[in-house]
Amino acid sequence: MRGRRKVDICPWKDTGMVTELIFKDYFPLDLPIEGIPVGSSTSYLVTRKDGVVFAFTADDIAKIRTFARTLFAETEPRGIPWRKQRWN
Repeated sequence: MRGRRKVDICPWKDTGMVTELIFKDYFPLDLPIEGIPVGSSTSYLVTRKDGVVFAFTADDIAKIRTFARTLFAETEPRGIPWRKQRWN
């Protein structure tokens, strides 16, 4: 029998911030340059006011863009800050 998994929640009233992490993906080259850009991936961090962070990626959620739209639609009217952070 498998062990039980702890479920943690983040009510909207306890949500402190959302961070959208945008990563550029590169095709690796055997040269001292970054490579050829081939796309990007996005992850989301929901930070609770007590500092607990919930991470969401496309590996966790099949329709990550739909999740992001829903997340923005819920946080924006509540005045929850939304920050974008780009990584190359």
